[in-house]
Amino acid sequence: MASLRLSVRLRALVLGAVGVIACDPSKEAGELAARASAQANSLSRDAKSATQAQLEKGVSAAKKALFGLSDTGALSDAASAWLKPNEAQEGTAEAWLARGTQVAPVAVEIARVANQAVDEETAIEPIYQKIEPGGEAKLDEAIAKMPRVELTNGTTVGFKKLEVIENTKIAKEQAVLVMWRRGDYLVGFLYRSKKTIDLEVVIKEAPRLIALTHRVIK
Repeated sequence: MASLRLSVRLRALVLGAVGVIACDPSKEAGELAARASAQANSLSRDAKSATQAQLEKGVSAAKKALFGLSDTGALSDAASAWLKPNEAQEGTAEAWLARGTQVAPVAVEIARVANQAVDEETAIEPIYQKIEPGGEAKLDEAIAKMPRVELTNGTTVGFKKLEVIENTKIAKEQAVLVMWRRGDYLVGFLYRSKKTIDLEVVIKEAPRLIALTHRVIK
């Protein structure tokens, strides 16, 4: 009889222990935390995929709105305002831009690629224009007269930090004009930023952006 009672008590203890394990709050909390983490990771992957898909489509909507960028390959109104003060001066880089016409499909693709390479407070407006026949030497001269000229991977590149235009929507940003010639095309970009621009930083960044541009042009 004593042996039977001991057996019953042992069975009760075992069953009780199993019940405690099954209802262990810390274990349940751990399982809930694991499930929540898995769901968060899944949502994060989905968000990253959506962001990447947006980037692959083109320049982000937020950047387009912030800088007034065009979808057509043409320079934006803001870019035109930056260049206008000197476009009437014959022989200047701005004068060449004013009389040229953007090659739209290529400019759109350069904008897509280049703007993915910079932050959301910086915009790259590409320049890609066919040079008028026989104009190569004159364009080279205009580029050579820009305030800063650097030789980048065998290419002569001109840089000009543009003055802030007062009483306009773009007064709170800065810009640098970057230009070079590639065969019978005028190539370059307007580097615009809502932050203070250090010309030396732009010059150091130029080789990477030029390489991206040439990759699109092929």
